[in-house]
Amino acid sequence: LDVLELIYEQEYIRTPHLSLLLPHRDYSSMTRTLATLKAKGLIKRFRNNMYSTYIFHITEAGKQVLFKHRAPYHYARSYRPIEDYRIEFQHKVGIAETLANLRAGALESPCRFISQGEIEEGLGKEDDHIPLSIKATAVWEGHPSSPWNGFVQPDGVFAIEYPDGKRSNIFLEYQRCGKVKVNTLLGISSMRRKYL
Repeated sequence: LDVLELIYEQEYIRTPHLSLLLPHRDYSSMTRTLATLKAKGLIKRFRNNMYSTYIFHITEAGKQVLFKHRAPYHYARSYRPIEDYRIEFQHKVGIAETLANLRAGALESPCRFISQGEIEEGLGKEDDHIPLSIKATAVWEGHPSSPWNGFVQPDGVFAIEYPDGKRSNIFLEYQRCGKVKVNTLLGISSMRRKYL
């Protein structure tokens, strides 16, 4: 259940990250667990030419088994199907791996890593099929199209809670490949607008 839960939480995860996030598990035992979960149809296994290890994803049957015993939160949460466009799978894996690395770092610190699911629950968000949209303003001093007002949908949302109880909310924008737009108009999605 721990392995199944972690695969669900991360959406896509490779064996090295499973080991980092479940450090008490023996690697060979983890490999046997993954083989059993795959044989029972509870997880899918992918191999992508970008990665040398397998990538795991929970199936609908796996979710049913998991939710009989636990109600985990999503840490990585994407909304478009893999087939939507050419780089979607790589983009999703990149987001999941970034969050897995940060979670692993938090495990070694006195900080608590707060998942997107926990944040969404705290905001009262109910629909799992609609991305979290955050009202935002981008200000570019002296620019004719500034300020821009609208909504952004971050690739990832998480928080770090420090030992003193203070918390930082963080919105992740993951850019793996492709040309980074340097458009000067704030009305068009660009990395500049995202930074602002």
